[in-house]
Amino acid sequence: MKRYLLLCAVVVIAFLTACGNKSGAGSAAASSAAGGGDANAVDLVVGANYYFESKDDDGNIVYKYGNWLQPGDTVRVMPGEVKVVKVLNAKDAQTEDMIGPARIVSSERNEKDVNKDVYVSSYYIVPGQRAGAITAANGATVFNGLDPTNVTGKILPRRTIVAVAPIDNNENPLGRQRFIAYNVPQPDDSLLKAGSWSPFYINPGDVSTSVNDVKMAQEITKMEKKPKEQWGTIAAELERAYGDSIFLADAKAMIGQAGGLAARATEVIKGKATVSGDNVAVYTEPDEKAGSIIGNLTDGTKVNVIGQTVDSYAFGDDFARWFKIKSGELEGWVFGSSLSVE
Repeated sequence: MKRYLLLCAVVVIAFLTACGNKSGAGSAAASSAAGGGDANAVDLVVGANYYFESKDDDGNIVYKYGNWLQPGDTVRVMPGEVKVVKVLNAKDAQTEDMIGPARIVSSERNEKDVNKDVYVSSYYIVPGQRAGAITAANGATVFNGLDPTNVTGKILPRRTIVAVAPIDNNENPLGRQRFIAYNVPQPDDSLLKAGSWSPFYINPGDVSTSVNDVKMAQEITKMEKKPKEQWGTIAAELERAYGDSIFLADAKAMIGQAGGLAARATEVIKGKATVSGDNVAVYTEPDEKAGSIIGNLTDGTKVNVIGQTVDSYAFGDDFARWFKIKSGELEGWVFGSSLSVE
């Protein structure tokens, strides 16, 4: 028994010594990524590659690309060494990455690998991180330390999605929030690269971890890529989904900049209707100015009603709601004065 206990002690000491001998970026990430249990569930809000360990034909250990963990996917960081190794990327070409053991807890994109043990790129992982969105009107000032003078001159623009880590108030009297982000464009055309191996901080009042704020920030980014004539409808839908978000004002400001297009709130309904009138126009949006005509319906046509505007609007001399209809392959908005809704 004594010999057994002595052997266990030697193994533990050897393990602790090995951990203590790590240095540089690998050491910083190891202290962040090593661990286990629920406390180490990590939301990969900025994404990461993951790999599977296997052996090649010569019996050598290789790490082959599994897939990409997208923002919002979750892993549990497992005990073990974080190391910089050669890995095989998606094209089976060798590249270098710093990886650590983890278990995929949830992944919308990679359901087949949930609960599997993998090796995750550790550059952007800090235990306990959560999704955040920058709320500062003119962008958040970036600090590279916890002293008042540690100002970098870099900024995080409003609505930038970041990962934020818990604040340790014992070592952080200013309460600065550590964050992680991928490449963030700067006014001088440079890129801010902020990962776990190089700590950066922001003032906590400049970031929100509200789910609605994060979702709204992401959706507005998608909205910016859509045609401007669709912004009114999109913003109305976002208001219904995330109406208490601080970024609702951003969406409405965008609509104003696009030419004063009115955001018209809509809701989903189910019903039937009959067209009354010849060549009744079907629009892309519930707004004759913001939308464009995509088809026409003849008098007496039966259609399915799948949505309506919350409010009524003027169109010519009439005042009514707009209704979203579907007739065969045609789907769009018809002004209510041209429909008899059942």
